[in-house]
Parts: sequence; structure tokens; C-alpha cells
Amino acid sequence: MTAENKTWDSLKAKYLGQVAKALSSVKHPRTKDVLEDVRCHLQQRFAELEPDEQTRKNLQAIITEMGPASDYAELLTSGEMPTRQSVSPKYLLLAALVFTVIIAAMIILPMAFSDKKKAYELEESWSVENLGHPFVDDPEIVGYWKSVDFVQKIEDFASGLRTWKDELFLKDVRFMAGGRTSASWTWTKDWLWHGDGKTKAQYKIKQMGGETYLFLPWLSGDVTIRGQKPRYYVLIKARDKDIIAKETTPNAQQDAINAAIDSTHGWLKLVDDGAYGQSWEQSAGYFKKAVSREQFQKSFDALRRPLGKVVSRRVKSKRYTKQAPGAPDGQYVIIQFETSFENKKSAIETVTPMLDEDGQWRVSGYYIK
Repeated sequence: MTAENKTWDSLKAKYLGQVAKALSSVKHPRTKDVLEDVRCHLQQRFAELEPDEQTRKNLQAIITEMGPASDYAELLTSGEMPTRQSVSPKYLLLAALVFTVIIAAMIILPMAFSDKKKAYELEESWSVENLGHPFVDDPEIVGYWKSVDFVQKIEDFASGLRTWKDELFLKDVRFMAGGRTSASWTWTKDWLWHGDGKTKAQYKIKQMGGETYLFLPWLSGDVTIRGQKPRYYVLIKARDKDIIAKETTPNAQQDAINAAIDSTHGWLKLVDDGAYGQSWEQSAGYFKKAVSREQFQKSFDALRRPLGKVVSRRVKSKRYTKQAPGAPDGQYVIIQFETSFENKKSAIETVTPMLDEDGQWRVSGYYIK
């Protein structure tokens, strides 16, 4: 069994346990059916991933897309869970779940959205249309956020109080520069795209009681299929001490490595495109203090242009450390890539992202041989 399979089995078992616990709180003849539907859907989503896509980030994204475990108990007690008799066998395993756009479009969406105006009258905070938005930066959302509550309406939340009594499924999320996140979402100012690329949520940021809160609509099946108003995850923007605490958790080093690699890929894309000025802008503050934008552009143009376009690149090694040669103590990930260029078939790129002062991973060093 591969490490990815072990990780998946662990994540799946934990989530199924949460669903089973939620379903046990209600008396309904379909509880076993629903649990089996969830199990089958999870396994199908895993099977859809290519081997190189079976990263912990993508595996966690599958779980996140399923929504809070308590949703299934609520759907049963509300009487809105589709019955097995009402769904064709072809779609049986997915009918009780609401996160598959194909099923929603073919079976339920024509009924649920026969009057789209009605859905938007409820609240213009989400959409099932794949509308394109140009990226617009929002420095206020960049950072690490921790979930503190799950509310019916934004006005239901009171700073310092928690109304949701069960476990919060969405624990935290890191919003990174350039529209990336630690989840399967991408963002532009005011909008967050979900992993399927066809649903988006309009987030809101509010200052309350001296803290900064993010209100994130949760697009469960009640929303995407039945047209109900979304509930909101409430997340608080972490301070430096919270970020440090986050980085000392048992899986923190692997999480740090994954976040650092994600950030590095975005930075390398700019370099590959010759956007050296933009890559300097997205570099670590420590690096920008040491090298001016003009120096960086000149040296990278001389270094990279002769090599031609990138043909292939893959991670050869990665290592978390709190020390880097010639740099102040901090948190670093030293990543080596095996890269092939048009004019240099075999090269090793060493990129060293660091955890910047605002809690974001940014490149602080680059070397190629």
C-alpha cells in the first residue's frame, strides 16, 4: 500500500466516522444507505485522481468538498434527501450527495433552478455559473484564518461567542498571494472559486471586537441543488502567535512543505514567463531588501533567457529547516527540481521559500546548475 493510499484511508475513515456519528443522532430507515452512498462517492472521487494528483492537499480537498458531516443528518430529518426509488441506478451512489455538478445539472438543477431569480433573491453570495473574473488583489484576505463558528446568517455571529455546538469540519485555511489557497479553492477580490471550477462564493470580511473575521458561504447541497440560502463559516484572521502555534502541530512540517511547494510553483511560473519584475514582487521581504528589482531583473534575464523554455520540471527533493546559509533563523523549505530546458536538457534548480512576516511562504533564494 502506497503512502497516498494510507493517507486516504485515514482521512476517509475519519470522515465516515463523523458521518456515522451524525446519522446516529437521528432515527431514519435510510441512515445505512446514506452512509454507504457517502463511502462509495468518496472512493469514486479518489479513483478519479491520477497517481501524481494523489497529494495530501487533493485528498483533503475531496473531504472538504463533502461538507460538514452533520449535513446528512439534517437532510434526512428535513425529508429532502432523494429516495433510492426516485433516482436511476446509474446515479444512485451520488444522488444523496450534492457536490457533483454533472448529477446536479442532469437530474436536480432543472427543477431547483427553474426560477433562477428566486435563488438570487435569497442572496447574491454564490453562483453555479462559471463566470470569469480577472484577478484583483485583496491584501486583507491574504493570511492564515481559523474557523470559530458556523452560522445561519452573518448577523447571527457575535464576536467571542460560538453558536455551533458540533465539531467544525473546516478547521482553517491559508489564503496566499496571487489567488491561491491551502484548500482546493482559488480566489480573486470578493470571490472564492470552489474546486469544481463551476461554483463560487462571495466572501465578506468584517472588523468586530478588535478582530478581523471572514464570512465564507458554505455551498452544501441545500444551496447548490435546492436553492436555499447558504450557511457561513466564520474564520478569524490569525495573529503571529497563532501562526507559530499552527506551525508546531504534528503535521505542521508536511503542511509547511506542501504550502511552500505550492507557492514556489507560482513563483517559478512567473520566472518561466519572463515576468521577472512580478516574481521579484512576490519574493520574500528579506530577499527584496537584499536585491533590488533592477538587479534581480538583470541577473535573471542573463541567467534564464539563454536556457530557453522549460520542457519539464519535477520535484527531486524537499526539506524543512529553521536555518538557511547566510540567512536569519526562520522557517525554510529547501526544494530541488530536476528541470529540462530547451537549451539545457538536464539542470537542477534549488529554490528556497521561507515563511514571511505575514505568514505567507515566499521564495527567498534561487540557484541553478
